[in-house]
Amino acid sequence: MIVAVSGHRDVIITPSIRQELQGFFDGLAQHHSTIVLLDALADGADQCVAEIALKYDNITLEVPLPLEKKRYLESIEDQVRFSSLYARAQKRYLIPTRYDHPYENLGRYLVDRADMLLVLWDGSYNDKIGGTGEVIRYARTLEKPIVHIVVNRQCAS
Repeated sequence: MIVAVSGHRDVIITPSIRQELQGFFDGLAQHHSTIVLLDALADGADQCVAEIALKYDNITLEVPLPLEKKRYLESIEDQVRFSSLYARAQKRYLIPTRYDHPYENLGRYLVDRADMLLVLWDGSYNDKIGGTGEVIRYARTLEKPIVHIVVNRQCAS
């Protein structure tokens, strides 16, 4: 089972969000002997999901990056947390370029590779290229299963 993550960088992670994620991974871990988590480890949703998922023995982390690591790190606020999670990944790699925008590349790559998409999303479409709303739209065109955890954000954008 391959699960890809998409979500906001400015998500407000509450105890109930952590509990919902824990419940999601509990159920997944009971029904699948091996699970790969595709997660680019951006601030916010990505890093939170990876931290919770890595508590399970049968979940491995794969980190597909939309840009060279050095350049990608320029967009990461919590680089210590990123580096810690990145070091625990079983695979780390730069994704192939198919589209003009690196985050469109990433979003489509995640959806194309995944059996299921896990999103931490406030439900708004802001039409940002490669944003969570766009990733969900693309996943829906492919009829990929989507698990949506409703979140609030620190700032609306």
